[in-house]
Amino acid sequence: MLVALAFLPLAAAGGLFRWQLGERFNDNLPLGTLAANTLACLCLGLLHGTGSTSEVLLGVGFLGALSTWSTLANEVAALHREGRSATALLYLGTTLVFGIASAWLGLSLVG
Repeated sequence: MLVALAFLPLAAAGGLFRWQLGERFNDNLPLGTLAANTLACLCLGLLHGTGSTSEVLLGVGFLGALSTWSTLANEVAALHREGRSATALLYLGTTLVFGIASAWLGLSLVG
């Protein structure tokens, strides 16, 4: 029960942080979402394997709410619908490459 009580504010904070990044940086391109997903992947890589309650709380709670597959998919579809298919594919590819590279970097740093 204590873990659940600690989880809720962390998930709320992660979601609010993602929303703020989107509000601030998602103008012509969804750079706020790209930043949120990249940062979450890096931090998850750093947390991986700690086996602690904090890995669950931070990884699933805060970082799970910070990162967003559904928003990524919606933004890619919106770019395509706007006739910006090349931009949509570039954004999708960039997100995948940055995410995987960031997770790998995080894993490498903790070793």
